Amino acid sequence: HAHVANLRHLGLMAGFSLVRDAEAGTPFEASEGIGGKVAKHMREESGVITRFVGDHLVFAPPLMVNVSEVQQIVDAAERAVRAVTGD
Repeated sequence: HAHVANLRHLGLMAGFSLVRDAEAGTPFEASEGIGGKVAKHMREESGVITRFVGDHLVFAPPLMVNVSEVQQIVDAAERAVRAVTGD
């Protein structure tokens, strides 16, 4: 996605950065609050609760999560990023 960069994971924990332009690495202005907006959209529209630190989203599902629940998290994140960034 054009606004997702720095994907990282360790076991079930994962995270990524939200940026204005992933190819160039250009960040959003902190005042835009993109990370918070994406996390709020995920919570309100999909019931997925995640943590954000600035424009970095962090995912730590329970160890007993199943494949369909992981897919629900991924789909919710994709929809939220698209809705908030307009892409």
